[in-house]
Amino acid sequence: MSRVLLAASRDWMGTARLPLTFSSAGIVVDVTAPPGCAVLSSSRVSLKFAVDGGARAVAEKAVELAPGYDRVITCDEPLLQMLLEMGVAEAEALLPASFENVKILTDKTLFPEAAHAAGIPVPCWRVARTEDEVRAATDELGGAVVVKGAHGYGGTAVRFATSAEGAAKAARTLGLPVVIEQRMTGQLAFMACLFVEGRLSGAIAGHKRRTISKRGPSTVVDPWVVDGVLADIARRAGERFRIDGFVSFDLFREPATGDVRVIELNPRPVPTLYLGKRLGVDMAALYAGAIEGRASGEARFSRSSAMVPLFPQELQRLRRRRGELGGTARWLVRPGSLREVPWGDPGLVRHYMKHGV
Repeated sequence: MSRVLLAASRDWMGTARLPLTFSSAGIVVDVTAPPGCAVLSSSRVSLKFAVDGGARAVAEKAVELAPGYDRVITCDEPLLQMLLEMGVAEAEALLPASFENVKILTDKTLFPEAAHAAGIPVPCWRVARTEDEVRAATDELGGAVVVKGAHGYGGTAVRFATSAEGAAKAARTLGLPVVIEQRMTGQLAFMACLFVEGRLSGAIAGHKRRTISKRGPSTVVDPWVVDGVLADIARRAGERFRIDGFVSFDLFREPATGDVRVIELNPRPVPTLYLGKRLGVDMAALYAGAIEGRASGEARFSRSSAMVPLFPQELQRLRRRRGELGGTARWLVRPGSLREVPWGDPGLVRHYMKHGV
């Protein structure tokens, strides 16, 4: 039986759901994370290593424990950055790609050029190293732009601007250099993938119909069929960055034309992984097969499905908008809400009930 260590330095909802997802495929799951993280409450975790001291302490613990596991999954960007800073082979082994490639994937000033060179469609962009370059790039790209700092997650390094001066102000806040990116229209979407030594094994995708913020975490997703365009993008990324593990694309698709532009490629698992089994792509089972050396053959792609209100993300969004009582009432009557509660992980459910959502 395969054994996996989840390493997390942040209390993210997506990480908390992973033990149930992986254990359902017969994988033994252990966790190292800071005390109080929801994932440590999971009934599906075998061994729990609570570590004080932030991302560095978790990174050091993960490196220490790694020899006892078939795989280690690094679950958030701060931990990825810390492993990059450690710069030793033992840390690189915990990443889904080489140091060089993870640096490119996590640096917003490096990713667009590397993706474009690999044939991955991205929005028009410019890297700006001075405020004058920010203003010039904003004017060149039409005025309505997205300003991105080099590093950040969950929208923390993203600002929107409608003028050259607005973009310059955003750049001062984020710190130079920045990427000035043409603002896209269409459907904001995700595509979560599993790669095995650069080869695409499985992919699920969907429209982020509701998000907590403009480009924040999904709360309601509308699953898509992974078509030839999306599959080609994934394969190009796997080959270019030699990915081995879970990653997720953020992208825009124009419904009228089917035109796709990738805005980010996050080298970590995402909350929607658990939907794979329902959509015809059991990502955890594919991962177990990869660990055990059982080739999955042709890559497997998701089918469409009814919209999914993610738990607890959609409940959080509704409570923010309508208040605790009104939001909870609206969530309870929304079709599919109760289905998404992780009933198979009573420890995690108790955690959410005790601490609130």
